[in-house]
Amino acid sequence: MTFLKFAIPSYNRATDLKTLPYLRSLGVADEQIYLFLNDEDQHDLYKQHNDLGNVNVVLAEGCRGIVPVRNFIAHHMTYPFIGMDDDVHGFEVALLQRVNGGKEKPRIINLSDTFIEYLEDATKFAIRKGCGLFGFAKYSNPFYMCNQPAFHIDKPFDGRCLGYVSAPPIDIPLEVKGCDDFCLGLTYVAHGGHTVRFNRARARVDNQQSGGCNKDDKAARYQADLAARDYMIRRWGKVAETFLGKICPFEKYTCGV
Repeated sequence: MTFLKFAIPSYNRATDLKTLPYLRSLGVADEQIYLFLNDEDQHDLYKQHNDLGNVNVVLAEGCRGIVPVRNFIAHHMTYPFIGMDDDVHGFEVALLQRVNGGKEKPRIINLSDTFIEYLEDATKFAIRKGCGLFGFAKYSNPFYMCNQPAFHIDKPFDGRCLGYVSAPPIDIPLEVKGCDDFCLGLTYVAHGGHTVRFNRARARVDNQQSGGCNKDDKAARYQADLAARDYMIRRWGKVAETFLGKICPFEKYTCGV
């Protein structure tokens, strides 16, 4: 049995909740899974469409949107734990493999059977490196990641699967309406802590499906990300500018893909 606990925020995806059955298929016990819902109405809806078994259902009353929910989860859970989007259904690693004894070529390998072991090892690695949070690279072309270093310290990462080793020093500011996963990492770095990003792996999700905490279209999310980035730089200055790096132009924006 894994030593990790798993926190899943979900909203209006009662008929398409993927992370819960995925974790169960990997042998994670219900008692180690925490499902965060908005209210009793949502709870009733999810019970109608899912066997919740012994899953810990937590009602985040009054929390609307992913930022308040993430803040609520950070205060509710004990550490370490893994925070996951509700539509995770796979785990991929980008590797260079030698094909038929010849040249190495990039390959995307589904390693779901070792996902929990990977998360355990990542948690232990983050502890050794003195990092309070870890995540995975945000990329649209996983083949590019094959030639990247295995990890980077204090670089932003995707929020679909986050390893919370220690509590964030502050809540994610409610003014942040986009890039909240980046902002979460920045709260550690801006207050003297560290994060670690694993570059060659990622949790597989269904992007832009109905429901969920983020319902904006691509253009609206891009504008929200720009506004959030400006807010973080105004608040934390150079450390935020260095951590966030450059934002891509809209035509290359992948909206979390």
